[in-house]
Order: sequence, then structure tokens, then C-alpha cells
Amino acid sequence: MHTHLLILFLLLSTTATWAQTSPKDYLVTMTGDTVRGRIQQVGKHYGKVRLHRAGTPPADFGPAEMASYGSASGPIAVSRKVGAHDQSQFLVPLVAGTVGLFSGENDHAQKRFYLQPADSTTVVEVPPLTAQLTLARVLVGCPALEFGSDQIRNRYPYTNSGMADLVLTYNRCRKPQQPGILIKRDNGLHAFFGLKTGLNTS
Repeated sequence: MHTHLLILFLLLSTTATWAQTSPKDYLVTMTGDTVRGRIQQVGKHYGKVRLHRAGTPPADFGPAEMASYGSASGPIAVSRKVGAHDQSQFLVPLVAGTVGLFSGENDHAQKRFYLQPADSTTVVEVPPLTAQLTLARVLVGCPALEFGSDQIRNRYPYTNSGMADLVLTYNRCRKPQQPGILIKRDNGLHAFFGLKTGLNTS
């Protein structure tokens, strides 16, 4: 019995040490510089990133200070200015092309999609209740897409895949030679953590 407890304790200790010493480094792009470090999403609606680097105190950065963060497999989030007030926000890129597509949360922590029109430095929020009106205003010049029709609503629902298919279809319609691409990105944020365990035996 004592042997089994000792083996369990050693396994837990090894796991805890590995979790604390083998975190994944991420690529963080700031103004004119790219650094590697461990990151945590912090703040209201995870609107900031805490960067941990060896020999440097942790530092928090917002979307106005950081251009993007991600890994070698792709970005996790990028900084974009939203709406008329040009307020920077971290968004998840979904489609790149003539029109870009992003997902994120609004001020009420509700999931939303955002479009970046061609030659625009800001993105436009697509509210679910008025999605067809917003799409018709931004995605112009493609007669095959009849916004407001049941066919469009059913074929391109307000989901990651539905909105991505819609933007890809629009980009192909507008510029067949540059149809746009789905963004290959990291599947999630593996922020570092610590594991503390203890066994009390008699």
C-alpha cells in the first residue's frame, strides 16, 4: 500500500514540475518588435494579455499596444479598431481576403462577428438581429448574394462556419483570382499554469 502511494506521489510531483517548467512560448507582435513569451489572457472579457518572459517582470498589454499574439501554427488574436470610435479590440481572425472576417466579444460579453471591408483600417460589427442589413451594406457588388432572403439566411447561418462560407463566397465573387483563405491558427490559448499537490498519509 505504501509503495503504491509513493509511486502516485512521484507521478504527481513529476507532472507538477513539467507543468511549471514546460509552458509553450508564443509569438507576440508589438510596434516594431516581435518577442517570445508565455501569455495569459486577463482583464475584463480577457481584453488584455499578460506577457511573461525570463528575467523580466510580467507586463500587461492591451490591443492598442499589441498587434497580435499566437504561435508558429497561426495567430490566436489580432488587434483591430472597431466601429466609428476606432476602439481597439482583440479579435480572432477567421478569413483573410478582399473582405476579412473576425470573431470576438462585444462590451456585453456576447459573441459577435466582424467584417473588415476592403481598404479599411476598421472593422464593422455584425449584430445577429440586423445581420442581413449589415451584410448588404458591407458586402456589395455581388448580385448572386440576395441578402434578406430565406435562402441566404439558411445557407449562411450566424455561426463560424456559416459566416466564413459567406465571406469566402463573396471574396470569390468579387475577385476570383484572390478568393481569400481560411486562417490557420492555434486551436486555443495554452497559458502556463502551476499544479500543487500534496498527500497526507499516516
